[in-house]
Amino acid sequence: MIVYTNLLKLRLMNFYQAMKSIITFLKKEDLETLKLKDPVKAFEEKYNAFDVAVQPLRHSSKATDDIRQMDEQRDKALIGLWDHLKLYVRYPDEAKAEATWPLLETLRKYGISPQAKPQREETAIIYNILQDFDTADAKAKLTLIGADKWVEVLKATNEKFEALYNARTERNSELV
Repeated sequence: MIVYTNLLKLRLMNFYQAMKSIITFLKKEDLETLKLKDPVKAFEEKYNAFDVAVQPLRHSSKATDDIRQMDEQRDKALIGLWDHLKLYVRYPDEAKAEATWPLLETLRKYGISPQAKPQREETAIIYNILQDFDTADAKAKLTLIGADKWVEVLKATNEKFEALYNARTERNSELV
């Protein structure tokens, strides 16, 4: 019998699903013959208590919907910035095209699709992109090609996303 487990590295809902699967498999067995009826009953009681505790986490909430919408907005801003820069590297005005290359290379160092990363990783990537673009040279180049508006929108949506995400995390930490 397992007396001690360290579940710190296991995500809560992964653990939840694993326990649910164990119960499903146990119900298919002859517990009398295996002499597991009492331990399984105790296990199910503990699982049911756990199920009640995590129930608020399983349901979509207004906070989750707000986070999802804000994530979509910042994805649009990030993709818009990418598209804007890719367009300007071929711009007929040589000065604008030349100014765009270092900006595009800055974005490329974070991968081709940072918007497809997990939300927290995307937040960090955007934060770093914004830091890279927070120099006098980068700001001048962004303004020259008109991409400074994309950066403003990206910064605002990333900050709002992070605030919403952190507020939900705080609220959920009080539930369990």
